[in-house]
Amino acid sequence: MSSYRLILVLLCIGLLGAVPIIVALPKPVAAVETTQQSAIRTEVLSSLQQVRRLTDDHRYNEALKLVDGLSAVPDKTNLEAQEINQVRDFVLSRLRQS
Repeated sequence: MSSYRLILVLLCIGLLGAVPIIVALPKPVAAVETTQQSAIRTEVLSSLQQVRRLTDDHRYNEALKLVDGLSAVPDKTNLEAQEINQVRDFVLSRLRQS
């Protein structure tokens, strides 16, 4: 019986020693949010918002021209390219629905 208590005490001490290490690990959600915010330039964001407004006003051809212009921008980050493609798909789906 005493060997079980010894094992239990050692296990608790080991877990208490691991707590500071676990707490000190970086939070992945905060790191991802910071990276995503800095990965999209403000010019691209404002243009994407303008595309959204044009789509809401049913001006799909103008919205697609703006998206095509954004696609031609050099040195896009992967996140910018992904957002541009998602917006293009959104505009095309709205165009097909009308």
